[in-house]
Amino acid sequence: MGESIAIIIIIMILIIFALVFYSKIKEVDISEKKILFQDLDLIELSQIIYSLPEIQCSFAEVVDYGCIDLLKYYELAKIINESFKDDKIQYFYYRQLFGNTKISLETIKDEKTVNLYNSNRTWTSKSVMNMPIIAYNPINDTKLFATLNIEKYD
Repeated sequence: MGESIAIIIIIMILIIFALVFYSKIKEVDISEKKILFQDLDLIELSQIIYSLPEIQCSFAEVVDYGCIDLLKYYELAKIINESFKDDKIQYFYYRQLFGNTKISLETIKDEKTVNLYNSNRTWTSKSVMNMPIIAYNPINDTKLFATLNIEKYD
């Protein structure tokens, strides 16, 4: 009787050890997939921003990919930031589109940074992506090298 109870206890300990080991492996796998999905969300968001017709360069109704029109960008930033203060529908549209992020454009030559959107919410972690892009200034007909900085908060 005592031998049977000892064998059952040893088997139970081995089963518990196997379950703990399996759960730790799954926890690591889940955290790796969470990081992967966060990166994919950031890439998707960057593609949305990159292809916004509100800020894209266009010449003779043909879109120039990889280019942001600075005047359009500055005006959109002004509209979004003013609508944030007044709780207008424009801010809610872009909040739904961008979520909990901070989007800014930094021109390299001027070293000027302009925020397009900032959610101003609390966060625990963030993912950052910097996309090189051409910033076109239609007033001077010049092109500048710039980076589109996207910070996605979780």
